[in-house]
Amino acid sequence: MTTVTTKIHFRRQERRKRVVSGPAAMDRVPEGRTPRISKMMALAIHFDGMIRDGLVRDQRDLAALAMVSQPR
Repeated sequence: MTTVTTKIHFRRQERRKRVVSGPAAMDRVPEGRTPRISKMMALAIHFDGMIRDGLVRDQRDLAALAMVSQPR
C-alpha cells in the first residue's frame, strides 16, 4: 500500500454585497435599451387589439401567426 501526502491550499474569496439606495438604484438599465417586460407588454397589447378588431379569431390564430405552439 502506498500513501501520498501533499499540501493543498484553498482560498476563499470574500463576497461583498453592494447596497444601492436612492434614485441611483433606478438607473440600472442602460440608455437606449428597452426592458424586455416593456416589449412583451407592447406585444400583448397589440395582440389584444388584433383580437378586438377581428383580425384574428382567438389566441390559437395568434399562435399560428407568430409560428409558436398553441400553449406558448
